[in-house]
Order: sequence, then C-alpha cells, then structure tokens
Amino acid sequence: MAKSVFKIIMFFIVGLIGGIFADQILWPYFIERPLFFKYRIDNPPVEVTEVNEIYIRENEALEEAIDKVKDSVAGIQIRTKQSFLKESGWIITHDGLLVSLCNSFPDPLQILGITVYVDGEEVEAELVEEKDSIVSMKIEKDRLTTNPVLDIEKVNLGERVFLVKPLFQEDKVVKMVNLGIVRGKDKNIIYTNIIEDETAIGGILFDIEGYILGIANGIDSYGRLSALSISEIRNSVGF
Repeated sequence: MAKSVFKIIMFFIVGLIGGIFADQILWPYFIERPLFFKYRIDNPPVEVTEVNEIYIRENEALEEAIDKVKDSVAGIQIRTKQSFLKESGWIITHDGLLVSLCNSFPDPLQILGITVYVDGEEVEAELVEEKDSIVSMKIEKDRLTTNPVLDIEKVNLGERVFLVKPLFQEDKVVKMVNLGIVRGKDKNIIYTNIIEDETAIGGILFDIEGYILGIANGIDSYGRLSALSISEIRNSVGF
C-alpha cells in the first residue's frame, strides 16, 4: 500500500516537473521554429480608449469659448422715475455698439439714464434705435470684445449650446453659464432644453466654438429657454 502511494506521489512530481520544463523551455524553443511559428499565440492587442482625452479637449474648448463670449456680454442698468431696471446686453462692435431686447426696456420717454457694466467699468450709454424686437445702444468705449456669429440655418438639432448671462451682485456684475442642447428651431427662434428663470432673458446663446447663436428671449412653462436667432437680430440691426 505504501509503495503504491509512493509511486503516485512520484508520478505527480515527475509530471509537475515535466509540465514546467515543457512550458518554460520546450514550448518557447519550438514555437520560434518555422514549422511551429504559425501556431504562436501573441498577447491579445490592448484597446486604448481616447474617451478621457476627448473629454479633456472638450472641456478646454468650452473654457476657451466661455472666455471668448463672456466679455462681450454686458450688464445694463436703466434708470427711470420709478425704479432701476437691470438687464443684459450684447456688444456687437469693437467701438461700443450693443443690443438688447425691446421688451426688457421701458418707454424711452421714461428713461433717465442707461449705465452699461463692461470690462469692470460703468459707462453711460445712449439709446440709438428700437426696431422690431431689438434695441441698440452706444457707449463711448473702444477695443471691446466681439464674437463671430452663426445664422440659424447652420444651427443643428441636438448640438450642445451654452448660455452666459450677467447677474448683478451688490456693486458688481458677475457672469453665469448654463448648458443644454438645441431641441428645435424655426425661422427666428432656437428652442433649447436649458432650464432657466426670467433672469436669463437677454443672455447670450453660443456654441462650443464661441459662435453667437442668439439672445435668450423666453422661458416656457417647463422652464426651458428659447432664443431669438442671430439671423433675426441681423435683420433688425443690420450688421
């Protein structure tokens, strides 16, 4: 009985040693021979994902777009006999022409003065014209930041869009950003799924490349923001 157990153990040891020898010495040697080379098994290819890199690049592109756009968005304070109204404006020329929505402005006869907050300064503005749904103003300041625009025909359904709006905080104006996608459009209006409140009216809608798409002009019953397209603003102002 003991001899049988001893034989089994020896067979096991010899088999183990033989397996190690074959795996570590014989197989690597023969697999490099021409006859066996076609049976060689290499390590499987490693798939390298670029998701993280794409994500980082997208964030960098967005940061660059925000930097381009935020300085062309101005806070506007309108003084009337009854109150101070706070609105948003968009600078469209380097020498100080800016626009806002007519429905944000009181009757011109009630306006005592308009102050524009831009580049960390307070500059008095002169009302130039009200046409269709756009009011234009002029400030005496040059070398202002402007941005390229994109007509509504080139805006794609489902593309990511962003909103920047000015908010008045005590004696300064800060910029806030929100994001979403284009869920619809028609001749003059771009509809988004960006959820906002009424303070967003007058804010600027732009894409990830920093192109201006329109001015926020409405919030629906679900809180979703819409914007007057740049095409309609062009028709009103003529730039």
